Amino acid sequence: MTLSLDNKIKSLGSYAFSGCSNLKKFVIPDSVTILNPDLLGDCSSLKSIRIHKGVKEIYDDAFSGCINLSTLIIEDRNTSLKLFSNNNPLFKECKLDSVYIGGKIIYKTSYNGRYSPFYRNTSLRTVKISDAETTIYDNEFYGCTNLQNVSIGDNVTSIGKWAFSGCSSLKNFTFGSGLQSIGQEAFSDCINITQISSKAVVPPTCDINALDDINKWNCKLFVPKANINAYKQAPQWKEFFFIESTTGITNTVYNNSGLADVYTIDGTKRLSKASTDEINALPKGVYIVNGKKIIIK
Repeated sequence: MTLSLDNKIKSLGSYAFSGCSNLKKFVIPDSVTILNPDLLGDCSSLKSIRIHKGVKEIYDDAFSGCINLSTLIIEDRNTSLKLFSNNNPLFKECKLDSVYIGGKIIYKTSYNGRYSPFYRNTSLRTVKISDAETTIYDNEFYGCTNLQNVSIGDNVTSIGKWAFSGCSSLKNFTFGSGLQSIGQEAFSDCINITQISSKAVVPPTCDINALDDINKWNCKLFVPKANINAYKQAPQWKEFFFIESTTGITNTVYNNSGLADVYTIDGTKRLSKASTDEINALPKGVYIVNGKKIIIK
């Protein structure tokens, strides 16, 4: 069942659609700016949600019991989005697979150091953060043990303490050109990273043990060609054994109607029956879609 409401609706109350177990798609009206507590609680068939740029706040348990919610898209925005939680991560019960963050998010909780919206979401595999966000907060993706690919935008200037700590499945990471600092133990226990691409001209400053658990023998570091020597001399970066220049691949946006299966270049299925938005939310890389090779930013 798909539910699309009139855009004249200004607000949706708490528990408005709670228990609608057959609801597979919900379109948030453009006029609604707040998602109240338990708005979609126990909508166990809901698979994806798009947060439009007009939404300003999402409250506690708005998606509690949405056990099949796998795709979260926060549309590109110029204003911040506040995410509230009551001693639990906002998406705790959601089996997220792919997250696209298209603007600045601020999470409000009684224990800010621990319960980020994605804290210990063990199903999450892909995160893409647009140029509109400026900060990855402390513990933001802490304990996301199945997270494999992350790409952050060029306006992200800092990565907080323990931001990706415990992400033991993380394989590929792309730093944007604006990154300036990486917090303490931001990548602790990230023992399986095999490739890091940094677009930052100046090597980002690394706090205590920021990159310590990355296997410097197995992980290739790609940096701007003119700045290889700077990385080879910078604290923590200089510990990588394989530092190479980036190739400057041109990025492409997938634009096609209909659903499609997506494969990686080695033939592994990445997504099944994916929409255009889901495909464009993939991290930077080369994919096979409908038998054709595409490059995603």
